[in-house]
Amino acid sequence: MSETDLDRIMQIPGRSTRAIVDLDAITDNVRSIASHLLPDQRVIAVVKAEGYGHGAVMVGRTALAAGAEMLAVATVGEAANLRAHQVSAPILILGPVDPTELARATELECELSIGSEELLRILLASEHRPAVHLKIDTGMHRYGVAPEDAVRAAVALDQGGFALRGIMTHFSSADEPDLRPTETQRDLLDAVVARILPEIAQRPSIHEANSAGSLRGLPGTFIRLGVAMYGLRPGTGAPLHPDMRPALSVVSRLARVHVAHPGDGVSYGRTYVEPADERLGLLPIGYADGLHRLLSNRGWMGVAGAKCPIRGRVCMDQTVIGDIPETAMFGATVGVMGPIGGGPSLDDIAAWADTINYEVATSISARVPRYYLSDGQMVASLIEGMLCEA
Repeated sequence: MSETDLDRIMQIPGRSTRAIVDLDAITDNVRSIASHLLPDQRVIAVVKAEGYGHGAVMVGRTALAAGAEMLAVATVGEAANLRAHQVSAPILILGPVDPTELARATELECELSIGSEELLRILLASEHRPAVHLKIDTGMHRYGVAPEDAVRAAVALDQGGFALRGIMTHFSSADEPDLRPTETQRDLLDAVVARILPEIAQRPSIHEANSAGSLRGLPGTFIRLGVAMYGLRPGTGAPLHPDMRPALSVVSRLARVHVAHPGDGVSYGRTYVEPADERLGLLPIGYADGLHRLLSNRGWMGVAGAKCPIRGRVCMDQTVIGDIPETAMFGATVGVMGPIGGGPSLDDIAAWADTINYEVATSISARVPRYYLSDGQMVASLIEGMLCEA
């Protein structure tokens, strides 16, 4: 994105702090993953948590256009949002649903993950017959039926009038250099599936690989493409392909520029005290926008090519940065995170906040407007919950 394009986005009336989502990066990332898949593997694009903070509707549409065959979310409400925006593709709900949501999930034509004995019993006794995926706990001990109960569960679903679309598991450590725990999970899933298939009439898809698994060439009918679709690295053991890139940037504008003097304290608690004269800049972004308070006195933002350090505590709605270049005045664009505007990467921010890039992206709150670019043009915006297409 050129400086002229960025200037054009920043001239749109609205809040200074804004997220910019490069839909071409989403397209290219999906296609890059698809080009490395095993024969007959297909892509489920994971757009839970508001598309990892990018915006589920626009990312979902873009991923489907790029070749994904299905979307996945975490909640019935997330699926409803997609349906409300005319997304007709199959939608898989990855996590547990409350029994009171079964009717709505069925009406929305969601495919449900069945990963507990309790939900299985309730579903079998109900009048609802959604398509389902049987989730098996192969070692993560989160959501999934026990391996010893899987055959009985699969037979009950098969004979109970349900379309058993998939048998799945989730890897706990596919993003780590040591693949042995993942191989153990794979072997267990293979053994359980081998016991299930002779006992049922249907032939469900088998899926196990998340972003990290897909980057490492793990098998399965589907791969569930999550964080890598957004151009973010799943972990140290699963680097992105060289042609993949981040889709999200957050930028803002200087709302005040002034000089502080030796002994002056900056922000709450005077956790930063000026050792010398310093040119400070105020930004209208804080932890209520998703800028972690743990970044207080850590890290930097990009201003006119300079790395300007965060000074003092990050506040709920405002943050102060220092060492502002003399050329940067009120209204100057600041790169908060991501490539546009020259900000730090989400991996950088995750390291400063002692977390992961997933949390950095998903923490960006709904009050930060999103602007969507394709071929250098703004094609949509998501502002105050309203999606507007150009």
